Amino acid sequence: METNRRVLILADSDNTFLAAQSFNRRLDWQKVRDYLANPREGRELIEMVIYVGLPPARERFEEQRKTKEKFIYWAKSNGFLVVQKEGKTKGDDYETNIDIVMAMDAIHTSHESII
Repeated sequence: METNRRVLILADSDNTFLAAQSFNRRLDWQKVRDYLANPREGRELIEMVIYVGLPPARERFEEQRKTKEKFIYWAKSNGFLVVQKEGKTKGDDYETNIDIVMAMDAIHTSHESII
């Protein structure tokens, strides 16, 4: 089949993981990428970008941070483009607002493709 659609995939790692978890599923990032950018369906992958919010480099978030750093290493090693953002402490937790970064990138990229 001739490729007629180019696909740029932007994924929020935490929200995608939580969605899979809510259905008692394990997330396979490579299968997600291959499904969304299937050339047999006429889709050509431009890039898959995974957005990762890192916990602050503080002792209480050390394990979470190590887990995410391992994921980032795995994702980069398997051909994914990773955008990461350092989190800031918020009470007993932290926030990164990585979804805002992702949305801004999507708007910027779509604007560039129109021009």
